[in-house]
Amino acid sequence: MSREEVISPTVSTEALMTTLLIDVYEGRKVAIFDVPGAYLQANMPKDNFIVIKIEDESVDKCVK
Repeated sequence: MSREEVISPTVSTEALMTTLLIDVYEGRKVAIFDVPGAYLQANMPKDNFIVIKIEDESVDKCVK
């Protein structure tokens, strides 16, 4: 895979703060959840077999 196909851009601080300010202004509830191994969502060759094990609190959060 080329670099352009696997890049994962990071949000800018300014964009994050702007979004949070809008959330506060609109009275929204905000939750943060980090999915360990989310980078594995990249397109993979069809002949690869991948198993991901999710444990502990991550299971409960995914079910909700």
